[in-house]
Amino acid sequence: MHNSDPAASASPAEYGALPESPDTDPGSTDATDESTSTSVDPQWVADAIRDLEDNLQEVRAQQDAEIRQAAQDLQLAPGAQFGPPDSFDHLEQQIQDLRSGHILTDDSGEPEDPLLYEYEDGFFGSLMAIDWRCGWVSTGVNQVNAGDDAGVAETVEILRGFTETTYADSWENFQDAIDHHIDPLLEGDLSGPEEFLRATCPPETIVD
Repeated sequence: MHNSDPAASASPAEYGALPESPDTDPGSTDATDESTSTSVDPQWVADAIRDLEDNLQEVRAQQDAEIRQAAQDLQLAPGAQFGPPDSFDHLEQQIQDLRSGHILTDDSGEPEDPLLYEYEDGFFGSLMAIDWRCGWVSTGVNQVNAGDDAGVAETVEILRGFTETTYADSWENFQDAIDHHIDPLLEGDLSGPEEFLRATCPPETIVD
C-alpha cells in the first residue's frame, strides 16, 4: 500500500498533542542535543517505550481489520494483488532508539517526546481501494491495447461502480478520477490511465 490519493490521512500525535502538520517526518526533530539513558529518567524511557508499543499495537490492529474488510468488499482484477501493508517503521525505529539509549533532547536538556500516530477510520481501506483501482485500470489499458472493446466497456462499468461503495467517501470528488483515467479508456485514450498507473500504483497491483 501507499500514501497517495485518498483524503484520509495519518496524523502523528506528539505525546497526546496533534502537531501543526500531519506531514511530520518521524525521522526528523528540532532537537539539537543527543543524550543517553544514563542522563534521562529511566521511568520516562520506560513510559515512552510503553506508549510507543501500545500505539504500534493499535495501528497494526486497525490496519489488519481494514485490510480484511477491504479484501472482502473489493474484488480484484484477475492477476492483480493488493500492495504490501505498512510496516510502521517510524514507530519501530523510535522504540529501537530508546532501547539503545539514543535519546534526543531539546535545548533545555529535556528528552523529546516520541511521535505517536493516529489514522482516520478507513485510512488503510482507502489505500486498498487505490490498489483495487490500479488493477482494474491496468486491465482496461491491456484491453484497449488488445482491441477488446467489450472488455473495456465492462471494466469501465466496474470502475464507475466504485462510487456506490463506502470507500468512495475517502475522495472529495471521485468524478475527477472517472474523467481523468477511467472514461478515457472508452475512447482508447491511454494518456490519463497510464499517467495514473505510473504515478500511483505499486508493481504488484498492476495487471501485466
